[in-house]
Amino acid sequence: MLRLIATLEGEVVRDIRPVIGYVHTGIEKTAEDKAYWKAIPVIERMDYLAYYFNAMAFCGAVETLLGLEIPPRAQYLRVIHLELNRIMSHLVWLGTSALDLGAMSMFWYCFRERETILDLFEMSSGRACTRGTSRWRRDGGHPAGFAARLQKFLDEMPTRADQYADLLEKNEILLSRLRGVCPLDEETLLGLGVDRTAASGGRKPVGPAQGASVLQL
Repeated sequence: MLRLIATLEGEVVRDIRPVIGYVHTGIEKTAEDKAYWKAIPVIERMDYLAYYFNAMAFCGAVETLLGLEIPPRAQYLRVIHLELNRIMSHLVWLGTSALDLGAMSMFWYCFRERETILDLFEMSSGRACTRGTSRWRRDGGHPAGFAARLQKFLDEMPTRADQYADLLEKNEILLSRLRGVCPLDEETLLGLGVDRTAASGGRKPVGPAQGASVLQL
């Protein structure tokens, strides 16, 4: 957990001091005492907004060490769930950040779509409560009707994203609090180790991430 001690002057941050490691959850020690498959829920809870990514990193490492070959269908389903998890995580960021900056309606709209994704996770995981974390284990295969509900969401989401832009791009309160705040050039970003999406704010397009692929087809 990150604790920030800030010195404020109105809405201007004059100084900030990070305190790292304020709370330790003991996840590593807990996982040491469990079989690989039993450690998956523990790993997921390291980040309750990106639990499938945590699980993928852990399961992928175990599968690589054991030399396992994952069926193509399972790989596709993994990518689908990872991408949905990514969108859901971004919706939480966008909604709560806009709320902090004075755009309250964005919170409700973002969480509307977030709930739709969580409904899909609940359907695919077979668990009745997935609002915290959703361990994707289901005996008997993937549920019928999931593809149709997923397609419905995919058809609606681009329109929803356009609505977000309409709400934010002309919001004077939000623009006045963000425009021109802490501009960073490319050299500074690279020096700080920032890449991909965050680095795109430096006005230079950033290519796809390099590294291991989840889909190995």
